[in-house]
Amino acid sequence: MKILKTRVIEGRNVWSHSPILEARLYLAPQERISTDQIPGIADALQNLLPGLRDHTCGRGYPGGFIERLQEGTYLGHVVEHVALELQAEAGFPVHFGKTVRGDKPGIWDLVLEYGTPELGKAALKTAVAMITALLAGRSLPVMESLAHLRDLGFATRPGPSTESILNACHRREIPVLSLGDGACYQLGYGCFQKRIQATITSQTSVLAVDLASHKATTARLLDGAGLPVPPHHLVTTIKGAVSAARELGYPVVVKPCRGNQGKGVFLDIKDDREVEDAYRMARRFDKEVLVEKHVEGRNYRLLVIGGRMVAAAERFPAFVTGDGIHTISELVEMANQDSRRGRGHDLPLTKMEIEQAAILELKRQGCDDQTRPEAGARIYLRRNANLSTGGSAADVTDQVHPENASLAVKAADVLGLDVAGIDLVAPDIAKPLWEGGGVIIEVNAAPGFRMHLYPDKGVPQDVGKELVDYLFPPGSKVSIPVISITGTNGKTTTTRILNHLFQQQGLNVGMTTTGGVYINNKRILDGDSTGPDSARAILQDSTVGVAILETARGGILRGGLGYDSADVAVVTNIASDHLGQGGIETLEDLFWVKSLIVEAVKKDGVVILNADDPFAPRLADNSRGEVIYFSLHENNVLVRRHLGAGGRAVFVKSGFVFYGCGEDAVCLIKMKAIRAGMGGRATHNLENALAAATAAYVSGVPLAAVRRGLRSFGADHDDNPGRLMIQEVGGVTVIVDYGHNAPAFQKIAEFARTLGRDRLIGVIGVPGDRRSDQIIHAGEVAAAGFDELYIREDEDLRGREPGETAKLLYTGARRAGMPAVNLHVIPDTVLAVKESLRQAKPGDVVVIFYEELNPVLECLQSLERKGKQETAQQVKVVVGR
Repeated sequence: MKILKTRVIEGRNVWSHSPILEARLYLAPQERISTDQIPGIADALQNLLPGLRDHTCGRGYPGGFIERLQEGTYLGHVVEHVALELQAEAGFPVHFGKTVRGDKPGIWDLVLEYGTPELGKAALKTAVAMITALLAGRSLPVMESLAHLRDLGFATRPGPSTESILNACHRREIPVLSLGDGACYQLGYGCFQKRIQATITSQTSVLAVDLASHKATTARLLDGAGLPVPPHHLVTTIKGAVSAARELGYPVVVKPCRGNQGKGVFLDIKDDREVEDAYRMARRFDKEVLVEKHVEGRNYRLLVIGGRMVAAAERFPAFVTGDGIHTISELVEMANQDSRRGRGHDLPLTKMEIEQAAILELKRQGCDDQTRPEAGARIYLRRNANLSTGGSAADVTDQVHPENASLAVKAADVLGLDVAGIDLVAPDIAKPLWEGGGVIIEVNAAPGFRMHLYPDKGVPQDVGKELVDYLFPPGSKVSIPVISITGTNGKTTTTRILNHLFQQQGLNVGMTTTGGVYINNKRILDGDSTGPDSARAILQDSTVGVAILETARGGILRGGLGYDSADVAVVTNIASDHLGQGGIETLEDLFWVKSLIVEAVKKDGVVILNADDPFAPRLADNSRGEVIYFSLHENNVLVRRHLGAGGRAVFVKSGFVFYGCGEDAVCLIKMKAIRAGMGGRATHNLENALAAATAAYVSGVPLAAVRRGLRSFGADHDDNPGRLMIQEVGGVTVIVDYGHNAPAFQKIAEFARTLGRDRLIGVIGVPGDRRSDQIIHAGEVAAAGFDELYIREDEDLRGREPGETAKLLYTGARRAGMPAVNLHVIPDTVLAVKESLRQAKPGDVVVIFYEELNPVLECLQSLERKGKQETAQQVKVVVGR
């Protein structure tokens, strides 16, 4: 039993609207072993992981999975549940999982929800190891495994500050994108985005952070602004530190000039020897050391966000209380058993440690880690009150005197920080600072939120919400319009028409297509770019005002969606293509994949469906948003019923396109005026135009602008390169199109017939990864539509042998009754194009279906130049005579 591969899908996907881990397992020779054939496995698993008793396993009640174990289930299914339970035991309760038999003997495919990607992979690996050990009768280090998984999970999840911000975004439905390592996130899309890294925001000044990180500079700026700070000196030698301390007068504070989390900070130092020891420790963190006058009082942190004090906490240093029995080391270990304490910043409190700084502090109190303090004696491990060194906090937000709140806001403003933690020492935060001789001791850029989110005492403050509301004041825009387009055919043309309509409005449009990623018609990425990574490239661009995302089946299966929710979803059609790939065997499977697009629409969003497609009613049932139909047929029953129920639709009547809502209708455009529709003959492009017009209108483009755009789109080949491009070469009409399946062959052939020319010649090819029966069917359809065929092959054979795909197309064409004399197999595309045009006569139509556009266009340009040169030579001869 082993894991062959894993893949993390972060976005919505065909399995779940939550992130998942896909895995492929090799289970042979245990593939056929059922759990009812393995004595004691159900009891053993329950003893190891008691939480398995709560798994329902689709039966709707706890214990459902245990019943399945007892009745008999396969080991892949057991791995799924064990991996889920391991994550739950590690502190990350997840529930969704699915296991299905793979496409080869011994192979099983498994899908798991995860706490973090790293935890999900590790839990899966541990689950396989546990079950393998059980089958072999070996003992299992379950507690050690769980401890490792717990540490891994908390180490790889967002910290408490970041998590509170992300949770606030989720509640406000602000989309979030991870920008790499889990520390930096984008909130919102396109030109409305903001970014965070922990509590530093895209509004935070780099200069302000730099100023705040230098404590001496901070103190000088605050003092210059009339804010109270303790007297201090900056030193670089032990002698200078002792001299500064004597000048200031004991007690003093010694700390690195640059540092954080209380590292190297020593308070209440009372003599030269302590200064020397503290200086050596502080010097480890920075070559400059600050010596300042120690001020007695309580330690407070005031959090300022966007010019407001939003929370305050009193902080307490790490300490243990003696019981007369245990040593200080043992008391620390006992205190660390508190479930709220963890490593670093993972949990509300940080574990206390006896390290060099703590040993020095213990020494100052006349003890060491093996001392047994008397009952009730408080022993400090540190004097500074940072949570990161084991301290704790109590919320005092409601106790802060207004003058102190204003003072904190001014301190942040002096440094230019939008988010700041202002550390104060004062007798009582409820009284003005100046009354008790209080001072500001530090200003922190990127302040941690833990003490406010999880105070040891008092009311938690939702400071994550405060930060999000600062970045996105209620009522402000958080995202650009996102339009997602899918379907078997017509996706790219619909996307490009929409791009044209929005650009006419002066908007900066980002677009993903099979031809690349574009921003304002400038290609920034080449190749087929219809997956989640391409979508994120658009959504991350801060200049983009509208995102139009062609969203293909392959990208959905490989990586899910690259966005959270769309404002508008368009499904052009669902037809037979790509079957046999990625586990998609039937049209029902394809429907299942495409329906994700209509499910991932905002509640107030719109789903646009082709009423002439038989899958439209079922897609409508899955939609979260309002459904709007479009149809080329005047009496489409679905459209009529929908309008009768008060719905909206775009439909054709008496040669005109209407936008209807209930009983009302507005004329949009004469159908023959849609340039891409070629005078009404290219019905497939008319469908694309109706879909795009509907999406544009519901997205706020005025009807007059939609009308103008439909009339102008297609005037230039650059509007829709490689789609129904028509030109004349030597008296032969040449049509170039990306069609690569049976429905496309049929649509283009139908259009070409309307041109009223002589013979119709097709240069056809189909990607080799299509199922053999699909390729044969494409040959049959092509033979029915064309008079003569030139069969080529893609350069990328996609797993087929050379000539194999061409032979299948040939078989289909012959099966459809095309004579062998009219069939020509020329695998090389350019050679097939040249030969088809060499044999064509003036008045014929040659339709070229390509794999790569540029070689075809270069070939046509070469033939056109050659033809002009020959004509010129003939003219010379005639003139010479």
